[in-house]
Amino acid sequence: MAIGPVYVRPPINEIALSVSLATATLFDAYDVRSFHDLFRHEFPGHERTDPIEGVDFEQYAGLTPLNADGRATRWWFTSADGADILQVQQNFIARNWRRMVGIDDAPKYPGFTEVRGSFDKAVDQSRSWHRGQGRDMPKPRAVELMYDDVLPGLIENEKFMLSSMLNHLSSLGSRMANWQNAWIESVTVPGAPDATLSVQIVAAAASVAGSSEPRPVVRIIWRAAMETDSWSTVAAFFDASHAHIGRRFHEIVADKVKSNWSVL
Repeated sequence: MAIGPVYVRPPINEIALSVSLATATLFDAYDVRSFHDLFRHEFPGHERTDPIEGVDFEQYAGLTPLNADGRATRWWFTSADGADILQVQQNFIARNWRRMVGIDDAPKYPGFTEVRGSFDKAVDQSRSWHRGQGRDMPKPRAVELMYDDVLPGLIENEKFMLSSMLNHLSSLGSRMANWQNAWIESVTVPGAPDATLSVQIVAAAASVAGSSEPRPVVRIIWRAAMETDSWSTVAAFFDASHAHIGRRFHEIVADKVKSNWSVL
């Protein structure tokens, strides 16, 4: 599926591919170390986080909430530089990449294909681990693709012109602060019901190291989510949602802003 241009210096702050599971059987507390061993080469670090009462994206996209075990602990298995993360919980698995440099620096973003491949590999390794113990990999319950983009604001004639950054606006400018725009749209997933895409755009000011003046930024958060009980549908969802978000990003963001990122 066509997704629009691919950029050398994309404004991506974070990407997350997440799946909540129908049962809390991905692993248990006794298995944590051996489960981490599956991924230790790519994700040598580990962090234990506080218990999380369910996964918020089911509710965020209007899906039926999970009856999650509030005692479940989430673990972050992290790469050496901290940019790549595999999150696991008894009823949840996710793959994240996050920006580790400032908004004016080019991130070492590996691209969707590589992050997606790493997620698929983690699921395959988990499935083989379960098979070796004579049990099945838990089925998915819901799936989400999240992109968090942070665009440095354009300054024209000493004004932050929001309308010069976003094509669907016409006259907003003059150092806009705390402006928000949000909507819901559908994503067509072949062979499955439509997914729900939530788009939230915020204009705000960000602190910049070495400067007393805050930097205007536009932050766009995309959350596509869908219920499913099939791993093959998870794959179709990721492909369709990634393509849809890429097209919409290209439509919404002004060419003047995108010219700073260089096209591959």
